[in-house]
Amino acid sequence: MIIKNYLHEFRDKKRYDRNVNIEEFTIRNILDNNLRVGLDQTVMFSYVADCIIKHNIWKADSGTEEIYRQYGLDYLIGDAYEKINFHKNPLLFILCMSDTLEPYKIFHRNMFGSSMDEFGYHKDNAKQIFEKYDIAVEKDRIIVTVPLDWINSFKGKLDDMMKWLDIRYTDNGQEFVIEIL
Repeated sequence: MIIKNYLHEFRDKKRYDRNVNIEEFTIRNILDNNLRVGLDQTVMFSYVADCIIKHNIWKADSGTEEIYRQYGLDYLIGDAYEKINFHKNPLLFILCMSDTLEPYKIFHRNMFGSSMDEFGYHKDNAKQIFEKYDIAVEKDRIIVTVPLDWINSFKGKLDDMMKWLDIRYTDNGQEFVIEIL
């Protein structure tokens, strides 16, 4: 999709500038600023696309191991699985961490009695959830404070995350300190 967008921008630019070079040109963004785009950026496009895809690929659990084997995904099974590490792949780690800890997804059931998928997204619900949740980042630690009745949900989410992300956490009642290893 990123390459498709690149080619689309090139074609648009070519309509106004017949001398535009496909290897490098400028476009205007929505803030009316010039942005340089070039084929040399495709390596970065590939990395970003790879991270977006991989953040939705999970380690096999005991119920899915055979299916993973059938599709040649042995590297996602058991000890062959290498945990996602911030220092080895920071963008992938951040995508996984933020997608997993996103408060609206994990606490919707606590507030409204249903999962987000069953209920749909509502701005007012999101606001109520975010008002009860606090997150802070300090160096290589993320500190999350949740209401008392959300502790078990959050602890379960962190326990699952430790299986596939290179983290550990300490539980201090309502406050959880997540360490990036």
